[in-house]
Amino acid sequence: MHGLARVYQDTEQLDKGIAVASRIVAFDPDDVLAHTSLSILYQRKGMVPEAEAEANRARVLAGSNSSSKASSRRRESRKTSKPEALVRAMYRQLVRAWDGSIGGRQKLRLK
Repeated sequence: MHGLARVYQDTEQLDKGIAVASRIVAFDPDDVLAHTSLSILYQRKGMVPEAEAEANRARVLAGSNSSSKASSRRRESRKTSKPEALVRAMYRQLVRAWDGSIGGRQKLRLK
């Protein structure tokens, strides 16, 4: 789902990106990347206090994560659920549509 948040960020759909990143944080409050994504999305939307708060959470979590905890998360993240597989398929479709536009300047054409 991180990829979907990134696609929304890159296509300037900041509200949707914030919603996706917030759902990731709700599911896994210790996810450093989700807090970092939220920080970037909030910053791009002009919500500076919220962006700083999320950046601080990400910094604290990054400092508290041990290497064994991170490696166990990588093992768990390799197990793809059906919803995650659907999101990955949607992401691939968005990337293909984005790559098909001229320099990324045309509107995305999705089927």
